Amino acid sequence: METDSYTFTEAQLILLNASVNAWRGSSFWALMYMQSRLFDAENADSIYQELQTQPAHYDQIMERYYGVSLTSGAAADGSPLYHYYDTYLEHLKQRQRRQAEQIRQQWLELNRLTAQRLAELNPHWESSLWGSMFTHNTNLLCQAADQDLLGNYRAISSSYLLLDRLAQEMGEYMATGIIRQFGVA
Repeated sequence: METDSYTFTEAQLILLNASVNAWRGSSFWALMYMQSRLFDAENADSIYQELQTQPAHYDQIMERYYGVSLTSGAAADGSPLYHYYDTYLEHLKQRQRRQAEQIRQQWLELNRLTAQRLAELNPHWESSLWGSMFTHNTNLLCQAADQDLLGNYRAISSSYLLLDRLAQEMGEYMATGIIRQFGVA
């Protein structure tokens, strides 16, 4: 019996939902942290702690199928991704644009390396596509921070919608690559 290409088994749907929710959680908490950090909210530290837990969600998926973590050392040192993000926000807040841009460039390099690493793990994942999604995510977060500091708060809701859609696409891409590689049925 041939199945419709849009029909998922229970195992596939669980993987798909876990993947999408992992990326969505990261986007949500990144924007929450940005708001708290840029405006010195009392809850900034607790939100940053929650943000630091987000990579564990997609690392659980990666460890299950590949035996590797995307954010090796995350438990001890925090995710390098969020270290760049936090440092970027601090420079932006201090109006140190040149330093913020240097951090953004380092962050983009981390994106490139992570995309390359993912493509090496799964023949159904392309480094260029992962790299494009990671770069788009970074640029959206940076643009949202810029708009926030300018007082253009309506842009935050647009940024969230774009980041949420991108997170869904990243989760779907992750899950379908795993399903295809490992024959998850």
